Amino acid sequence: MKLDFEAFRARLPSDLLPHCDPARPGAQRLLAARGMLPLGTTGQLSVLVALLGDADGPVRDAAQKTLRDMPGPMLLPVIRNPATPDWLLEGLGVAVSERADLLAELLSNRRTPAAVHLWVSKEHGAQVVHERLCNDLERLQKHPEIVEGLWQNPNVDRYILRPPIEFLVRQGIVIESIPLSREIFNNLSAKELEEVVAEVEMPSEIDAFLEEKPAQEDGEATEQEDEEAAEEPATEEPEKPDDPNVEYVLIYDDEGNVIGREEKKKNLLQLIREMTPSQKIALALKGNKEARTYLIDDSNKLVATATIKSPRITLPEVVKAAGSRSVHSEVLRVICGNREWMKQYKIRVALINNPRTPIGRSMPLLKTMNQRDLKALTRNTGVPSGLRGAAKRQLRSGK
Repeated sequence: MKLDFEAFRARLPSDLLPHCDPARPGAQRLLAARGMLPLGTTGQLSVLVALLGDADGPVRDAAQKTLRDMPGPMLLPVIRNPATPDWLLEGLGVAVSERADLLAELLSNRRTPAAVHLWVSKEHGAQVVHERLCNDLERLQKHPEIVEGLWQNPNVDRYILRPPIEFLVRQGIVIESIPLSREIFNNLSAKELEEVVAEVEMPSEIDAFLEEKPAQEDGEATEQEDEEAAEEPATEEPEKPDDPNVEYVLIYDDEGNVIGREEKKKNLLQLIREMTPSQKIALALKGNKEARTYLIDDSNKLVATATIKSPRITLPEVVKAAGSRSVHSEVLRVICGNREWMKQYKIRVALINNPRTPIGRSMPLLKTMNQRDLKALTRNTGVPSGLRGAAKRQLRSGK
């Protein structure tokens, strides 16, 4: 990790600055680098870290040796102290980078900047440090890039990464660059997916595109609620000031006179474009057919996969997705893996004629095709030539 020593010195208290001032005589800076000044542990550590960036080689080396030889029990109270400033903790991350036990303790301090965790995740080789990072689920939820760094680190045993990755997925955080994260997400059932996005906050405008809830069975209860609502006195809401980020449209009467205005409503596609991946997944599971029509073709594979797993999806939608040349191959994999759907002949025909269906999935479907659809398949130049050839051979054999 490269520390910005100039920025570090700028954060030092005024009484410590003179001890690491580049303009100060080298002999005096060397005394400070050897830890020979009565500064107290926190002050001494601050000066030593600053001197690691000194332009004078002997001063740098002396500061590094002093930090390396400083006993752990002397460092730990500062490293563990929640009052230790974040800039000093960042500097200590560099200073104790080769002392894995101390670095692990430093990573446990809630004030240690995420930049230290990210650097350690990408470059450090000690397992005790990796395990400490993996166990800090609260920080990983705020900074999932730390998990990405661990995944890229060749020194990390990946078996320790599955628990934090699965935790993040179940919190609605899927790291697309990590195959295991995508695999865990894709293996979630529709019910598990709904649990993942249960707490996702949706834009209020999207309510109109959610599936309607079942009608209330008790009509009397509904009437009672209406009566109670009618008894409540109407209150006028104060007029809200104009929002510069909101587009308004004018309202006209029958004679063409302006009588008011209202917010211009966005269509569903505009709303979807402004949504986060987690919100899109929530809409895919809870939304109506119109929402699913857009989301099944979303550029984010995880959103498209969640759409095909929606408990509200209908058979005609599945047939359309099975034949679509724009859906992700993962969507087709989900369809192929659903036994109930694969009992439907229309779905099998759509899949076998779709060039995006992997040949390993489409080839076994040949034996379920009737003669007419086999002939049509032999003329389909979009599918792999091997599949067309197999269809021709099956036709000739008469099976």
